[in-house]
Formats: sequence, C-alpha cells, structure tokens
Amino acid sequence: MRTRLLSVLLGLVALSTNVTAVNYTADNSTIFRNPERGFTEEISGKVSKSSNHLLVGNESFFDEGGVRPTESLAVVLYNLSNYRTKDKLDQEILNGFDDDMQVLRNKGFKCVLRFAYSESDKKDATKARVLKHIAQLKPYLKKNADVIYVLQAGFVGEWGEWYYSENFGNETQHLNSNRRAVLEALLDACPQDRFLLVRYPMIKAEYLNTTSPMGSSIAFDGSARARIGHHNDAFLNTYGNDGTYVSWDESDDDDQSVRDYIAQETLYVPNGGETNVESSSTAKKVYKNAEAEMAAYHWSFCGESYSETVTNKWKSDGIFDKLNRNMGYRYQLISGNYSTSANPGGKMSVNISLKNVGYAPLYNYRVAKIVLKNGSKTYSIDLASDPRRWTPGNTISINEQLDVPADIPAGTYQLYLHMPDAYASLADKPAFAIRFANKDVWDANTGMNNLNASITISGGSTPAPTPALSVSASSVSFGEINVGASATRSFTVTGSNLSGNVTISSNNSALSVSPASISKSSAQSGATVTLTLVPAAAGSGSAKVTIASSGASSKTVNVSWTGKQVGGGEDPQPIVEGIELPATLNKANVSAYSSDMTWYNSNYFDFGPTDAPNLDRWAEWAINVPSAAKYKVSITGYYTNGHQWQLELVEANKTYSMPSSWSTGNKTENGSSSWSLPAGNYTLRVKNIMEWSQPKLQSIKLTKSSSKKPQAIDEVEAQQLDMDAPMYDILGRRVNASYKGIVIQNGQKYLLK
Repeated sequence: MRTRLLSVLLGLVALSTNVTAVNYTADNSTIFRNPERGFTEEISGKVSKSSNHLLVGNESFFDEGGVRPTESLAVVLYNLSNYRTKDKLDQEILNGFDDDMQVLRNKGFKCVLRFAYSESDKKDATKARVLKHIAQLKPYLKKNADVIYVLQAGFVGEWGEWYYSENFGNETQHLNSNRRAVLEALLDACPQDRFLLVRYPMIKAEYLNTTSPMGSSIAFDGSARARIGHHNDAFLNTYGNDGTYVSWDESDDDDQSVRDYIAQETLYVPNGGETNVESSSTAKKVYKNAEAEMAAYHWSFCGESYSETVTNKWKSDGIFDKLNRNMGYRYQLISGNYSTSANPGGKMSVNISLKNVGYAPLYNYRVAKIVLKNGSKTYSIDLASDPRRWTPGNTISINEQLDVPADIPAGTYQLYLHMPDAYASLADKPAFAIRFANKDVWDANTGMNNLNASITISGGSTPAPTPALSVSASSVSFGEINVGASATRSFTVTGSNLSGNVTISSNNSALSVSPASISKSSAQSGATVTLTLVPAAAGSGSAKVTIASSGASSKTVNVSWTGKQVGGGEDPQPIVEGIELPATLNKANVSAYSSDMTWYNSNYFDFGPTDAPNLDRWAEWAINVPSAAKYKVSITGYYTNGHQWQLELVEANKTYSMPSSWSTGNKTENGSSSWSLPAGNYTLRVKNIMEWSQPKLQSIKLTKSSSKKPQAIDEVEAQQLDMDAPMYDILGRRVNASYKGIVIQNGQKYLLK
C-alpha cells in the first residue's frame, strides 16, 4: 500500500499499486465563465453597405476585465431593414458578418444569432425576398458555425419574433405556408450541428404535426425534430409568458401540458431568452419564480439588461448570483479511480463519478478527453461518454478502458480532463473549454481540469515495431498518398509463389511512379524499395498506389513500410477489399417500393415516401464476417436535396452504429465508421431519417482494414485532399482547409496536420 499527499481539499487514497482513488471537493460558490451558457447582453443595429459591422469597432463590449467577466454569450441581432425591398444583400454585409464572427473568436465568445427586418413595426420582407437572403447567408453561417451557439428563427415579424408581421399573417397563424417555407429554408441554412430556435412551441408542433415531446432516442440524430429548439422572450410574464404556453387548441393562455412539453424537449434541445416584464408590480409577483422555472425548463441563457425591472430584483434579492452559477450546465467531479501504471499500446482504466448541478445539459457536440501531460509532451485520449447526455440533477458514471498511445515515451504523466470545443479553430483556446466546479482542478492556462492523479508509462520509450502485412491476394491497394510535392516512401516487398514480377502503379496519369516494377527474384529474396511519386505539374493531385504480382492468382505479397514519408501525410495504410453484400434482402419489411439491391448495383434501392411512419422502416441484410478485424463501412446514396442515413450492424450482444450525417446529391455518405468486429453472423440494416427527403440507396461498402497493428493515427489513411472540395469532420460538419484533425471527403477519411 502507498499514499499520495495532495491538497487538504482533496482526499486521496491509493487502493493498490495499480489504481489511485481521488475524492474531489465541490465549489458551490464561485461564479465563472463557461462556454455556451449564462447571462447575455445584446448588441444589435441596422447594417448597410457602408455600415456593415456590429462587433468590429465595438470590441470593448466583450472586455474580460469590464462588466462581463463571467459571460461567454452575446445576443447578436442584425437589423436588415435596409434590405426589405432588395433581393440581394450587399457583399459588404456578408464580409462584415465574417469580420464580426472573428471578433467573437478573438474575445472568447459565441453568439445567439438572429436576423430581423423590423424593431417597432410589422414591416418585414416578402417570403420570396426572405428566402433569397437566407440562401445568401447560408455559406457564411456554415463557415462561422464554430462561434454560433444557436440560430434563432428570426426574419419574420417585429424583432424577428414571428409576431406582428406584414407579410406572414397575424399572430394566430402560427405556421401558414409562408412561415413554413421560411422555417424549412432556415433548417437548410442553419449549420447541421447547430440548433434552430423557434419562439413558440406551437411552431415546432405544427411543423412536425405532433405535440409529443422528443425523447432520448431521437436526440442529436440530425433530424429536424432533433435540431429545432425553443426560446422564450417573455419569460415570467403574464398570460402564459405572452402566449408562449398557450394550449395547442388556443383555449387556454397557460397550459400545463405545453409546459410539460417544453420541460421534456429541453433535455435535448436548447431553451433560453429574456424577460420582458416592465411593470414593477408584475415583477414583484413573479421574479422569485425564476429559479424554479429555469430549472424546470432547462434554461441555458438569459438576457441580463432586458428587462432590468426583473433582473435588478434578482440582484437585490440575492437570486441573481445563483442563476448565474447554475444556468446551463455546471459539472462537478465527485470521485475518480485511475490506473497508476501502463505500457505503450496497452490499457488504462478511468472511472469517474460526476454530477451536473446546473439547470440544463450541454447541447452542442464536444468530446471529453483524458490528457496525459509530462512537461511539453501531451497525449489525448477520447472518452466514449457523450457529455450531451450528462443531464442535470443526475450522477454520471464513466467507466472506460482506454487505449494508451503506442508512441508515448516512458515517464510519469499528470492526468487531466479536457473538454475543448469540437471545432479545430477553437480547440486550443482555453476560453472555449469547459471548467468543472471543483476546487484545485482548473488550469486557466491550458483550459484543462487537473484530475490530481498521475500515471507512469513504462515498457519502452518508442513504439513497438510495425509488423509486415501479409496478404494473399492478387494486389494490395494503398491509400492515396499526398503528392503536393515529391513524396518518397520506403518499403520492403517479399513474395512467394510468384509467377511474374511485382508491379507498382498509380491511378493518376499525371503522376510518375518510380520504380514501376520489382523483379520476381528480388521480391522472392526480399527487396527494399524506395517509391517516389513525382507530380507532373503543381496541383496534380493524389495517387492511389497498387502493388500487384502478375501471373497466377496463387501468390503472396508481403509489404512492410519503413522510415517516414517525405512530402506530406502520415503513413498510408494498406487495405484489402472486404465483404460483399448478398444480392437479396433478408427481410421484406421495407414497403412495396423495394427492389433487391446488389453490391454496387446500378439499380437503386428506393425507400419510398418518407412520411413519419415510414421513417421507422429498416432495410436489412444478413452478412457473415469470416475473420475478426477492423472494418470500415460507408454508404452511397442519391437524392437531389440530400439524404441522411442511420446505419447499424447488429450481432447478438452488440450494436455498431455509424454516426448519422448530412449529405447532398449522389455521393458517398460522409459518416463512415471503423469497427473492430469479431467473426460471426450479423444483420446490416439501414433506414432514412429525413422526413423531407426520399432518398435512394445505391450501395453499402464494408471494407476490411490492414492486419497491421494500429498505432496512434495509423487507423486513418494518409491521403491527398482537394482543398477546394467540401470536407467534413467525423460528425459530418463542414470544415475548411485550416482544420486540424480527421476529416472526410468523398467518403474517405484523411488527417489534416
């Protein structure tokens, strides 16, 4: 037995030489900033060609040392009244929006974003003009999704609150055809990983034709139902918060069933807004209800300055600080058990107990990571636990066996819990990382939470050697190699039962490959070859390199990479073609529109009309996995306006799920996955999950990866990208060339460094 001495605020006991136990001390008093939650201030104004910024020139609004040291959100409202009668927004407006979003990045803020045409009258733009403006804004919204917390529906009515409108009907017409068209355009324009908030619950209920609140199984699946949240800009006012909680049939101003709907929905979609109570007598009656209602309806943000009639009562009565601490999420570590030693490429155990003592969950995707830190050396390992599921009031247990990086040097490493922003543009900025409400854990310099435990890595300071890949096949295909400059790569090739030379080829005629072949005798004895790919001209692209032995089909080609590639990218990973799907469906549960799908058949599999009942239909195939290995699955489909699949591989005791993601047109689905599968029989099943789309499924491809032991990023093929073509992160979010990490383009995964 041994003990470790920490702060008196931490109780630390070593359970054994292999596990360290830590008890953490809660901090229930400190008010600190955390991203995507809390009190907000609004900055708004009219924009025009000559006055096209709201934030540039107003940077003092965000001063950390000023009035907003605990805030991380700003309500940014662009008044487009100068464009009510114009079909196009000036390019200066769009450029100004980009500039303003950069101010947010620089200041450590995100925004609650809204556009409107009116502040004090019913005058808004026509439906046709609104749709054109939204279409113009769409690429700029996607480009700046990293600093957009939520997008409010806007555009319609005074203040963009879908009330008092000149062109979209009066307040009783919650979702006429014009409003529906705007809502659909906004769902399309809103970044796929961001929520669109509507002012009244009735709007979402009418759009989806259901008053049933969303459940856990639908949450975060990318559907319209999962992406539409709520905002209440009449918090605590009379008449059911000025019509917010009006009954579905409009017979009651304040219906408990509508309140219950919001309480359930907001476990999975955001809710926030402002109080508009200006009557001091009304404020005196209702201000104390804030804590109970924010907790019940899971508020993550609220305006501070409007209305000060209420917020000043909160401050004078001592409620304000409590709301400031608990609005949104507030995570507290309770205890943890951690491995004290491990080997490179081995396992380490992490068992953490934590609680969300805030009013709401975290809504936008991010990953919790365990970081091993020794001086300047840091190694990060993703936890499987989804922080969006850490719901308020519940104790969360994280019990995981983590893969220690194979290339980690020997030494003693401090353990941290890091929750950076999911976007590479913000991931290294501490202002966008999540702080836990505990004493002696927060490191403001790194944005990480110190777990007050360490682990000793032993067993070698370098990665284990990479074994050769043995493949009995006519050819071995390597991933696309980055050849933006001359790319040189050494490898060893040996062969047995060869009837001819081993050839090396590239699928890009603009690239020369040298050497083009290895003699049979050299391959039999084991030839070490330096492969050089030389682009004929700048921007010639990438090459998929194939090594094949000619002649009879009975032969073996063994390939072992050595050294480091010059010219970009990590080591390309050999792959061999995997399992082909059977030609016919295993189960006939997919409607009369079905037709049998073959492997890469030219005939499409048609899901038929995608009304709500048909969204639950699965197309299923029985497949056999002959050998345990890592497999990649990807899916190809077609629909003019886009498609979104849910794909699962089911065995007796486990279900493997491919992350659902958005894709447009006829292309490989962006949400491909890699699974380590045991040998056995499986059911491969897929369904469409988009109500407004009627996609056709062309193919599902299951590919067996190399038998090479994965090391660090070795599970991703190093390949050259077309930097001008769309690319996405692992969750299907559009990213640009500055992104660092794993991206997906045309169904293939790449690592951008």
